[in-house]
Amino acid sequence: MYGDTRGHRDGTKVQAEHSMVIESMLATIRESAARGDSIRFVLQSGDAVENGSIAQQLAVSYIPLITCLTQEGGVPYFLAVGNHDVGTSMDLTNQRRVDGVRNYFAANANLIPPDGSPRRLRGYPAYSFGYGNTFFIALDSDIPDDPTQLAWLESQLRSIDRKRFRNVAAFFHHPPFSSGLHGGPRVEPQAASIRRKWMPLFRRYHVRLLFVGHEHLARPSVDARGNPHHYVVVHVDGTQISLEVVGVDWGKGFAPYQGGSTMSLFSTHP
Repeated sequence: MYGDTRGHRDGTKVQAEHSMVIESMLATIRESAARGDSIRFVLQSGDAVENGSIAQQLAVSYIPLITCLTQEGGVPYFLAVGNHDVGTSMDLTNQRRVDGVRNYFAANANLIPPDGSPRRLRGYPAYSFGYGNTFFIALDSDIPDDPTQLAWLESQLRSIDRKRFRNVAAFFHHPPFSSGLHGGPRVEPQAASIRRKWMPLFRRYHVRLLFVGHEHLARPSVDARGNPHHYVVVHVDGTQISLEVVGVDWGKGFAPYQGGSTMSLFSTHP
């Protein structure tokens, strides 16, 4: 799981930082397979490029890296949109958004459930899928007040086969709560709406994990050295889930909190 891969070179060349992350992820995929605990797929929480309404940015700076990850790594890849992908407007007719959504579908046509699938909301970058005992829902957090997406979200949660899917996770861009630059005393409109509209549903239907982005940090720090590029490996064993932060390049061996471990674990009883 990772996110926020956009950069100022988008549209002109492949991002060096994203390349480093991909290289590290590929190494982790190989090492995990050798241990018998294979990585099954990758989730991305949005902001793939600086401006998703410009198709060239996706073609030049995004697609080559994701193709490398899926083909060389042999894993599926799922992207939830961020504000840089589809704009910040909550108006579905906003041209920036219309262009961004169109380009998102074009770039990810073979990576998400097909149009017309019961697990995809037609016309929206919202979809769901199940793997093993866990069910995942991708949402467009730029429009948390949208009634169509909200109704679809509840229908997906309500229809989950809980005997098969013991764990439910959602992934999207804007965090409902954060201590970073987009959080604390500053509550963005999307965060406020997610708290008001989505969180009650997540609690009612026992969603166990929320994977989000928007904040460019592993832990709050004014020092960039405290927030290296990183990704999270999620280990699922029944209802026991552990999260492992993997720092990239100079962040290798990084622990999110001083004196702490890169691994956190939680579980629930049946």
